[in-house]
Amino acid sequence: MSILIKELKRPLNIVIIISVLAFIYIWGIWGWRDSELFDAAWWFDTAGHAIFGFGVGLALIYLISTYAAKGIFLFAGKRLLAVVVISIIMIVGILWEAVELLWDAYLQPNYFSWYAKAQESSIDTTIDILVNLIFVSFAMIAYRLYTNIYEKLNSNKAEENEINETIEMINHLSQKIRTRRHEHIRHLQSALKQLFQLVGRKILSAKKLKISKRMKRWTKRASRDVISGS
Repeated sequence: MSILIKELKRPLNIVIIISVLAFIYIWGIWGWRDSELFDAAWWFDTAGHAIFGFGVGLALIYLISTYAAKGIFLFAGKRLLAVVVISIIMIVGILWEAVELLWDAYLQPNYFSWYAKAQESSIDTTIDILVNLIFVSFAMIAYRLYTNIYEKLNSNKAEENEINETIEMINHLSQKIRTRRHEHIRHLQSALKQLFQLVGRKILSAKKLKISKRMKRWTKRASRDVISGS
C-alpha cells in the first residue's frame, strides 16, 4: 500500500492516470458515434488515439524504465527503450484498426447494426495510426524533459539512481558470467562424458577383437591336436 501511495504522488503518474481516465471516457462512456471525416465527433475519436499514444506510451516508458529495465536495457540505453515502447504502441494501434475493420465488415452489419461504424475511410485509418506514432513520440520527449527537471531539482536522488543503475549493471554482468561459466562447465562435462563413452567403446571393441583372435588360435590348436591324435 505504501508503494502505491508513493507512486500516486508522482506528477508523472497523475498524468498517466488522467490519460487513462480520458481514454476510458472517450471509448467507454462516450462510445462510438456516427461521424464524418474531420467533423467534431471524428476529432473526438482522434483525440482518443492521441491520448492512447501519449498516456499509454508514457506509462510504458515509466514502468519499463522503473521496474523492468534489466539486462539489455541497462547497456543499450534509452534508444532501445524508445524503440520497444514505440513498437508496442504501433502494434497495439494496428491491431486496434484490425478490430475496427472486423467490426465494420462483419460484426456491425450482421449483429450490431444499431451501433456506429468504426472507420470512416482509409484516410481515417491512416490518420489514426499516424496520431498514435506522433503522440507516443511526444510522450518520449515529455518523459525526457520530466527526468531532466527531476534530476536538476533532486540532484542527490539522481546520483543515488545512477549508483543503483551501476550496481544493477555489475550484478547483471556477474550473473551473466556465472551463467556462462555454468554453461561452459556443463558443456565440458558433456564433452568429457562423450569422450569417455567413445574410449570405453573402443576399449571394449579392442577387447572383443583380442578375445576373438584368441578363440580362433585356440580353435586351430584344438583342431590340430585332434587330427594328430587320430
